[in-house]
Amino acid sequence: TISSGVATLTVAQTGNIGVGCDIDFGAGPTNVYIAPNRIPFNSGGTVELKVGNKITGGTSGATGIVRAIELTSGTWTGGDAAGYIYFSSTTG
Repeated sequence: TISSGVATLTVAQTGNIGVGCDIDFGAGPTNVYIAPNRIPFNSGGTVELKVGNKITGGTSGATGIVRAIELTSGTWTGGDAAGYIYFSSTTG
């Protein structure tokens, strides 16, 4: 809905989407997308993440189960992989 110039998006939560959404937008509607429960990473190391892996935050202790990995630059073998990790579930 749009009211007084403010757009409100309601997304039903399902087991596949996790919790929360990240809404990024640009100059036009083609640049609008919803990214459920994701975090960026920029230090891939040489061990490739796999769907189903459980990741635990070193500082926060939060955990998440990997749903998908989007590699936007670098390589796992080169140790400079960067991109986004999408989670199917999180705690903490």
